[in-house]
Amino acid sequence: MEFERVRELTEGIPFIKVENARRLYDLVLQDELEDCLELGFAHGVGSCYIAAALDELGRGHLTSVDLVSAQPWQQPSIEELLERCGLRDRVTVVREHTGYNWFLRTLLREHTVDGVCAPSFDLCIIDGPKHWTIDGFAFFLADKLLRPNAAIVFDDVDYTYATWHDEHGDAPLDGVNGTTMSHDELHTPHVREIAELLRS
Repeated sequence: MEFERVRELTEGIPFIKVENARRLYDLVLQDELEDCLELGFAHGVGSCYIAAALDELGRGHLTSVDLVSAQPWQQPSIEELLERCGLRDRVTVVREHTGYNWFLRTLLREHTVDGVCAPSFDLCIIDGPKHWTIDGFAFFLADKLLRPNAAIVFDDVDYTYATWHDEHGDAPLDGVNGTTMSHDELHTPHVREIAELLRS
């Protein structure tokens, strides 16, 4: 499916920026990334762009994981948007009770034989709570499931918990409570720290 058609069908639905959606779409097409994993999908707009690129390739599948507890606010839902775009068969939607790290643990268990994990993904997008502990661990878990030359993409590299706190008060973000954080932890972009300090 063409990029602009997905844009029309998902217009006005948060949260992915159009330029970031374009990068993802082009990355999947140019590098022919067939087996994709998305950790955190919100309404599923980004999922639609990835699925559309797979549709253009004529092959491939996306597995998208998010929280059960997030489902009530995720309206329209990922399922609705995928149906709207005619891309439902390209995506497996998974909802976990405590987050995507337990899902990654399950995959590692299933793919590990005699202490060796068989990698199974060409792309992993990490776009969840933007937290050093949660997403830093997800980075290491996902890396074990990635094939050679696979891509790993982080979103919101400059986002801070101070930003969340300013916008939403004491409401937790995906179970993470900013009121218990130090000044440094609140004002440091966790995802940028992960990308810069853990990738080597």
